[in-house]
Amino acid sequence: MSKPHDEPSAQIQLIPATPEQEPILANLLELYLHDFSEFLDIALEADGRFHYANLPLYWSQQDRYPFLVEVNGKWAGLVLVKRGSEITGDVPAWDMAVLFAAMGDADTAFRWLEKSYTKRESQMPFLKVDYRVDPLRADPRFQKMLRRVGLPG
Repeated sequence: MSKPHDEPSAQIQLIPATPEQEPILANLLELYLHDFSEFLDIALEADGRFHYANLPLYWSQQDRYPFLVEVNGKWAGLVLVKRGSEITGDVPAWDMAVLFAAMGDADTAFRWLEKSYTKRESQMPFLKVDYRVDPLRADPRFQKMLRRVGLPG
């Protein structure tokens, strides 16, 4: 997954959402659900909204994490992370590593990369080329992980 070179640079931040920001996430979700309604059978409720009933759970359950996406100082989207698969309960370690790398939390990102390596997740061979781990490349632990995966530095 190489990063395209002709894209304009943007300042993108992933910000943990607070309970006070729940209305912002709810509004953004309405836009998402409207877009998805073209492809999925999602109906408007009587008040003209789609509603995402599970949104409040992101502030009451330990395995859920709400984030707002800010691009160049303006709200641009949201990310709702739920640890573990609905079917197996397994945590997607690679995805969590990418998420924490984007947030600038290298220590947590490397802990998740270690889990991804231990679980032999299929994304590990892309460590060298996936632009989503770019924030980690300057860290000496990145070169060490490349060597462990068997990729040239």
